[in-house]
Amino acid sequence: MPVVNMKLVSIIGFIDELDSASLACASLCAFEPDVVDKFFKDANKFTNFVSTNSAVSHENILTEIINKINKKISELNTSDLMSRKQIIKYIDSFKEKIDKNINKINFYKNEINLNNNIINNLKYFKNLDYSINKFKNFEYIQVKFLKISKLDFKKLNLPENCDKFIIEKISEDNENYYCVIFISKEFEKEINSVLDKIKFNEIEISGLEFTPKQEIDKLKLKNKMIDAEIYKLKEGIEKFWEHQKITCAKVYSCLKKYEKCEAIKNYSKIYNDNFVLVGWVPEFKIKEISEKLDKISRVEYFVESGDELLKFSPPTKLKNKNIFSPFEFFVSTYGLPKYSDIDPTSFVAITYTIIFGIMFAEIGRASCR
Repeated sequence: MPVVNMKLVSIIGFIDELDSASLACASLCAFEPDVVDKFFKDANKFTNFVSTNSAVSHENILTEIINKINKKISELNTSDLMSRKQIIKYIDSFKEKIDKNINKINFYKNEINLNNNIINNLKYFKNLDYSINKFKNFEYIQVKFLKISKLDFKKLNLPENCDKFIIEKISEDNENYYCVIFISKEFEKEINSVLDKIKFNEIEISGLEFTPKQEIDKLKLKNKMIDAEIYKLKEGIEKFWEHQKITCAKVYSCLKKYEKCEAIKNYSKIYNDNFVLVGWVPEFKIKEISEKLDKISRVEYFVESGDELLKFSPPTKLKNKNIFSPFEFFVSTYGLPKYSDIDPTSFVAITYTIIFGIMFAEIGRASCR
C-alpha cells in the first residue's frame, strides 16, 4: 500500500496576517512546516521571524498552579479559540484565587507546626503546676529550662550548699534530663561559666499564661480548630476546581494551539512587509486548510503535489486499515520508507504474526518434551 499522498502548501501574505495563517495551520493538526529557503532561489533576501512564544510561559503558569492542587489537565478537542487577552485574564484570575487559598493553608500549617513545637517543649515540663510567665517575671532571679544529657549532668560541677541557684529535674527520657534552674542574677556569670563546660540545650518557653499542661490542652484544641479551617479551604478549592476544570482544559487547549502556532511561525521568513510559509499537508486535508486560509484576507496560497517535488523529500505518513495500523509502530522503529517507496506495514504485519506463531508453537513443543 502506498504512503499518504502529501501536498506542499506555500502561503504568502502581509506580516499582519501571519498570526492568523499560522493558527489556521496549527488548528489543522496535520501541517508539517518546512524550511522556506530550500524552495526559493532568492532566499538570501529573506529574514528570520523571531517569536517570543509567550504561550509556553502561560502554559507553564497554568500547569504549575494546577499541580499545586494535585490535579491534572489535558487537551480538549474544541474548535473554539479564546483570544490571548482572554487567556491571560483567565489565568491571572484563576491563579489569584488558588494562590489566595493555598497561602492561607500554608499559613495555617505553619501555625500548627509552631504550636506542635511548643507542645513538644512543654510536654517535658507538664508536671509543673505554675504558669510559665511567673518564672519569667522574677525581678532578681533568672529561670532557664534546660535539656541536659544524663552523661553531662554527671559532669555538672555546681557549688554545693549555695543559695544563689536551684536546679530541679522535672522529667527525663532515656538519654536526657529536663530541668529548671533558678539563678540569682548576681550569680549568673558564675553559673553560666559552669554550664558552658557541658553540652545542653536551652528550651525557649515564654508568653504562656497557664500551666504547661493547660497550655498543651489549649494548643491541641487550637490545632483541631485550624485543621477544620484547612479542611474548609481544601473543600473550597475542590469545588472551585470542579466548576473550572472544563474552562481550564479549554484554556490549556488554546495555549497548545498557540504554542503550535508559534512553532510554525518560527519557520516563516520575512520579506519587506510580507511573510512566506511553506508546509506539507496530507491530500485529504487540503480542502480543510483551503477553507481556513480562504477566510483570511491579504493571504494567498499555492498547492503542489508531493509527487512532483520528490527532490525536497516530502514527509512520509502511513495510513493503513485498522487491522494493520498497530504494526506501523514496528515500521517506524526501524525507519519510515521514503515518500516514493511502498508502505511495508501489511507485509510486516503478516510476517510478524507468522514468525511469532511459529516461535510460540516451538516453545509449546519444547515444553512437552
